[in-house]
Amino acid sequence: MSTQSLKLTLLALIGLFLISSCTNSVTHTDDVQASEEDITVLQNVVGDALSDQGEGFLSTIQDLTAQLHQEGMQYRFRNNPDWRGPLNNYNYVYNPETGVHTIQYRRGFNRPNLSKLLQVRLEYLFLDAANGFIEFPGQDADLIETISFTGTRSGFTEGPVRRSEFERASSWNLDGFSAANEFMNLSGIQTHNGSMVVRGREGVQASRTFNMTFNLVDITIQKPDANEDRLEYLVTGIIEYDVEMVMFRNGEEVTREFSGTIELDGNGAALMRVLGLQRVIRLQLATGEPVND
Repeated sequence: MSTQSLKLTLLALIGLFLISSCTNSVTHTDDVQASEEDITVLQNVVGDALSDQGEGFLSTIQDLTAQLHQEGMQYRFRNNPDWRGPLNNYNYVYNPETGVHTIQYRRGFNRPNLSKLLQVRLEYLFLDAANGFIEFPGQDADLIETISFTGTRSGFTEGPVRRSEFERASSWNLDGFSAANEFMNLSGIQTHNGSMVVRGREGVQASRTFNMTFNLVDITIQKPDANEDRLEYLVTGIIEYDVEMVMFRNGEEVTREFSGTIELDGNGAALMRVLGLQRVIRLQLATGEPVND
């Protein structure tokens, strides 16, 4: 073999090695040390944090875009909020010096096989096109251009064999709220932490805690109309996530860390990708449950 041919062969082999190395670093399951049980727990945690039913990302959008009144809130993207329970201890305060509207409420129910309690604190700064404060957002909704929003939602759900607790904190900006825009753009961070305990006949069988961050990379919300107000079909874009889960199994503590992206494609579902895994997990935005194709 000539020297030139040898050089070409070596370069080709090096290229193949580099391509193989790069591919393995992204797609090989062993890179994230994930069992099937780990992935099941991960999709449950992410699904709850996204879903409307789990008081996640979509529920926070519902509060962010709601019409505020002294006696309660009217949701633009939800026809029937009754199944969540009534708003209790509702309190609405406006600070004219800062322009901040603060709302606090509790919501929940206590049924024979299921109890749920949610505590919420929301702060809104409504701005017009000239960055002026809007004191009456219900009356002057057409003047709102931007909403700066912080919100904290914490609570628990308890059934016959499982109890879960969570806290979600959001720091968001919503642009394009006025009627002149067909779409709104949402940016910011949402953090999630919580725990779950599963009780068996002989005591505690399994438990887990988690800490997770959503970075809203490029989220667009289509304005609702008379024919379509289901939020899960009107939100599109990308969320980057990082999560740490600590699981206790048979007396042993196992820690797993994951990161990846969530793609909202406007068809009522989210495509969850995990760095280091080849598979794509599809989750229903309304419930957080996996879609079985």
